Amino acid sequence: MTLVEEVCDNLRNLMTALRDSASKTHALAERSVHTFLEFLDANEATMRFLVRERAGGSEPIRKAIAQTIQRSSNELASELRNVPAYAHLSDDEIDALARLLVNTVITVASEALDAIPSAPSRASLAERATWQMRVILVGARYWRSGTAPAA
Repeated sequence: MTLVEEVCDNLRNLMTALRDSASKTHALAERSVHTFLEFLDANEATMRFLVRERAGGSEPIRKAIAQTIQRSSNELASELRNVPAYAHLSDDEIDALARLLVNTVITVASEALDAIPSAPSRASLAERATWQMRVILVGARYWRSGTAPAA
């Protein structure tokens, strides 16, 4: 469980620092994806463990991973609440946006770990993940409050 917390905390700190230094949505999405994929490469064995154990591990490990993911989502939501482009969103909508972004990153991790380790496939994955994050972030900008389902 210490391993889960340590790796997730390192990744969360890395992504927070990256978000603090980025100014535009498209640049943030691209830099976030590339930074995450570099982190994934540097911590492949541990990330494989986390992705696998998130759904199929022992209950204490699943809970630790779920808590870490929730903490990451909560921190991202707190940061998103300070972004003027999302000021029109309710707290529930901001929370949903953060969960969607975090879950997208988890899906990218799973796909990257399963992908053939070649430059074209990695570049394609990075491009698709960046596009997905941009769609989510831009879509949230134009979302009309009050249309989200109750949490």
